[in-house]
Amino acid sequence: MVRHLLTTAIVALSVSTSAMAQDAFSVADAQLNQNYQALMNQLPASAQESLRDTQRLWLRYNDANCELKLILDEKAFTSCKTDATLQRARELANLLLVVAQDAPQVSPAFVAEMKEVLTNLEAIPTSPEEGIYWPGGSAHTIVTQLLKKVGMNYVVQQYGQPIFVKGPHTEEVVDLESTAEFGYYDPAFLSWLNQQLDTLLADQEFIDSTQPMIDRYLLSTVELYLVSFYYLQHNPEIRDGLMLEYLTKYQNGTLDENHHMAFFVPSLRRENPRWDGKTTDERYIWYYPAAETQFDWILTRMNEEWEYVPVGSALMFWMRRAIDGTDQQFVDLFTKFYQGYDAEKYERNIDQQLFSAPKNLPFGEIQF
Repeated sequence: MVRHLLTTAIVALSVSTSAMAQDAFSVADAQLNQNYQALMNQLPASAQESLRDTQRLWLRYNDANCELKLILDEKAFTSCKTDATLQRARELANLLLVVAQDAPQVSPAFVAEMKEVLTNLEAIPTSPEEGIYWPGGSAHTIVTQLLKKVGMNYVVQQYGQPIFVKGPHTEEVVDLESTAEFGYYDPAFLSWLNQQLDTLLADQEFIDSTQPMIDRYLLSTVELYLVSFYYLQHNPEIRDGLMLEYLTKYQNGTLDENHHMAFFVPSLRRENPRWDGKTTDERYIWYYPAAETQFDWILTRMNEEWEYVPVGSALMFWMRRAIDGTDQQFVDLFTKFYQGYDAEKYERNIDQQLFSAPKNLPFGEIQF
C-alpha cells in the first residue's frame, strides 16, 4: 500500500498571482507534513521505514517533475508543486484512516501509575552523586530516577511488547552506560506513550496539584531538550558536523563518558569596580569570552541556563533519535508535556526564541 503512494495524480488548481500561489503551496505543504507525521505515529517500525523512504523519493520526484516548468513560468512551477502536494496529503490522509483502527489504546493502570510517580517525585531516593543533577539534569538522570519507582518490566508489560527494536536494552534492564550501541525506540511505543500522555494531561486537577513538583524536577529538562533540538534544526551545518563526529566515535568505540567536556564553555571573571567590599556574590563580574564560531555561540547560550553535562546529553540524544527516526515523535511528546503544564512559558522560551546562530558574530563579552 505504501509503495502505491508513489503514483500521484495531479489535480488542477487555478492560482491568480504568484503570491497567492506561494500561499497556497504553504498551506498544502503544512497539511502534507501534518498528515505524514500523524501516519508515522500510527505505523509500526517496519512500515515507518518504508514510508520514510517513499516520502524521500516522492519529494525528489516532485521537485524534478515541476522543475521543468520553472523555465516557462514561475507561477506554473509553484502551482505544480501545490497540486502534487495537496494530492499527496489526501493520499496520506486516506491511508491514515485505514491504520487508525489499530490506534494505540489507553492503559488506565499505566496512567494511574504515572500519576502516582509524578505526584511523589521528591520522595524518590537519591544518592549524593545523583543529587548533583537531580533536579536539573538530563533525560538520562530522569529515566534513572523514574525506573526506581516504575521498573522497565512494568512498562513493557503495560505496552505489551519490548519498547526497543534494537540496542543494549532488555525487557528487564535499561543499559544507559553502553558506549558501543544505543537503543532504537519502537515508534509504535512512542505513539502509545503519546496516547497515555493525552489522558494524563486531560486531568486538570492533577495538573494543578503536581505543578510545583513538575516545575522543580522536570520542566527545565524538557525545555533543554526542546531548545537543543531547535538549535540543531536551525543550524544544519552544525547538526551534520556533530552527527558525523558522533557516528565516527561510535564506530571507533571512542565515545567515552568524558565526551561531554566538548560542550563545556569556561566562564571568566574580573573584579567588579562597583563592589562595596562586603557582599561576597557581587565581588566579581562573571562572563563568557566572545564566541569565535557559531557552535560556540550556541553552547554559550545553553551554558547560561544549564550545566554542560546535561547540554551534551541533550545534543547527543538528538543524534540518536535522528538515527532511529523518532526525533519528531519525541519533539511532539516534549512539546505536549511542556504546553500541558505551562503554555505561556513554552511560548516565551520556545516559540518566541531565535535559534539560528548569527552569520557575523559580535565581539565582546557575554555577561551573566
